[in-house]
Amino acid sequence: MDKQAPDSRTHRPYASWAGTSLPTGVEWEHAARGGPDRATYPWGGEFMTGGKIMANTQHGPVPLRETSSPMASVARHRVKRFPPNGFELFDARG
Repeated sequence: MDKQAPDSRTHRPYASWAGTSLPTGVEWEHAARGGPDRATYPWGGEFMTGGKIMANTQHGPVPLRETSSPMASVARHRVKRFPPNGFELFDARG
């Protein structure tokens, strides 16, 4: 059985069946930002909060390489590894 990535051909009919709708691009961006309208990052103005990486972001050379830098986060991470945004949404940043 082939697995097909979900897309609007599957999401839209499901949303219609469920009596809801998909968010617009603007709605999604607002939700993913988590509230701070003018902040540099969805979690605020600093890249690292309290010395902690706040999202699975790319740093360093491409292609990705493991590095000992505290800013490096090159692996896949489990769901909810990073804190939720201001709307209590996990893993919605970019």
